[in-house]
Amino acid sequence: MFRVLIVSLFVVAPSQSEHPIVCSELRRMYDSVCPKDTEEVGKLFPQQDSTARETASYRQELREVKSKLRAISERVEFLERINQNMTEDLISLRRASDRNTGCSTNDDCSRNEICRSRRCECKDGHMLVNGACKELNHLLACESHNMDVTCPLGQRIKIIEAMYGRTEGNRCHNGGPPKRNCRASGSLAVVSRKCNGRSECRVNAANRVFGDPCRRTNKYLEIKYICS
Repeated sequence: MFRVLIVSLFVVAPSQSEHPIVCSELRRMYDSVCPKDTEEVGKLFPQQDSTARETASYRQELREVKSKLRAISERVEFLERINQNMTEDLISLRRASDRNTGCSTNDDCSRNEICRSRRCECKDGHMLVNGACKELNHLLACESHNMDVTCPLGQRIKIIEAMYGRTEGNRCHNGGPPKRNCRASGSLAVVSRKCNGRSECRVNAANRVFGDPCRRTNKYLEIKYICS
C-alpha cells in the first residue's frame, strides 16, 4: 500500500527542481518502507522466520526419534531370539536329566531327539552338546573356492570337524586318479580360529591357508559345525 502511494506521489508530483522539499520527503518515506537487503526483510517478518526454524528443528528431532525406534526394534528382536534359544536349551537340559527314567514315544523327548530303546537320543544329523541335541551342519567347498559359514541371529558358530585335503574320490574331481587319505594337519585349528564364537565367517579353501598335503591333486574343504 505504501509503495502504491509513493509511486503515485512520484507520478503526480512536480520535478525536483521545482519542489525539492517534496521530493526529498518522498525519498525518505520510500527508504523507510522498502527494505534494502534480506536482513531487513527478516526483520519485517520475524514470525515467519521463527516458524521456519522451528519446523526444521522439529523435522530433525523426528528423524532422530525414528532412528532410535528402529534400533530399539532390532534390539528387541535380537533379545527375543536369544530368549527362544535359551528356552529350547533349558527344555533339552531338563529332558536330558530325565533320560534315565526312559521314554515311551518321541513325544517324551525334545524336538531334536527320538525315543530309541526307551531312551531319548539325538536324531540323525544332530549331536549332544552340553546336554542338548544340536543340529550338525555340513559344508563343502572345492579348492580355490570360498566357504561361507553362518548361524541364525543370536547364535554362534562352533566348529566340530574340519578337513582340507581329499578322502573321497568323487568330490571336486577334475579327472585322473585322485589321491585319497590326504589331509592337511591343523585344518580344525585353522577353521576354528577363523569362525568359533562368530555368527558368520568366510574361509578360503586354498593351499596358502592350510598348506598342500598332496600335490597335483584337487582338494576340498569339508567342515561340520553347530550353532549355539
